[in-house]
Amino acid sequence: FFNEYGSLQIVDRVDNMVIVGGENVYPTEIERVIPELEAMKEGIVLSLPDHIMGRELIFVYRGDVTDSKVKEWRNHLLTKLTNFKVPRRFVNVAELGFAEFPKAANGKVQRAKLQRRLEEVFGAAGGKAETKRDNAGDFVTEKTTSVFKEIMQIDEVRPDQCMENTPSWDSVNHLQLVMTLEQKFGVTFGAAQIAEITSLDSIIREVSKLRSGQRSQS
Repeated sequence: FFNEYGSLQIVDRVDNMVIVGGENVYPTEIERVIPELEAMKEGIVLSLPDHIMGRELIFVYRGDVTDSKVKEWRNHLLTKLTNFKVPRRFVNVAELGFAEFPKAANGKVQRAKLQRRLEEVFGAAGGKAETKRDNAGDFVTEKTTSVFKEIMQIDEVRPDQCMENTPSWDSVNHLQLVMTLEQKFGVTFGAAQIAEITSLDSIIREVSKLRSGQRSQS
């Protein structure tokens, strides 16, 4: 692309570009932050198909680290990158059957080989909507909260969790939240409902109403 000075700036190979929620993401933008990640021996960014966002960014790394360290990495990336550029999943290269990153004779990581292996191990994202029936509101609350935390990339929720106190709740994540809940619960939000769900409580209420409507019609 051309920067503000009118100079052509090369970000990455075009065929490495990943489209996430309609936005162009170049893996090298994310990989430039790797030297800042403590205990990260090596890492690259790949992707898998996602039925909602188009592609899901996957951070493949090498290193024996704890889950808390991975959370630290994610939180650091959130301070450096736009939210949709932060990978939602971190995968140790050992999970793909490699002790080290496979490399060509010139020392470069064989991205294509890792990509193929990633798809073999994890496959495409997606699946059928959950149609589990229950009479308790706990299921809706727990499932909705779990989806919310995953998409907003937060570990805990507040009693008053809403757009105003959730920095990661932008338009892209709002759309992903709605579409994921529709897929998980097999419901459909109306335009007015999508505009009105601005807090976690309101989301849970709307999902419960939609599920109740389904049961009354069945």
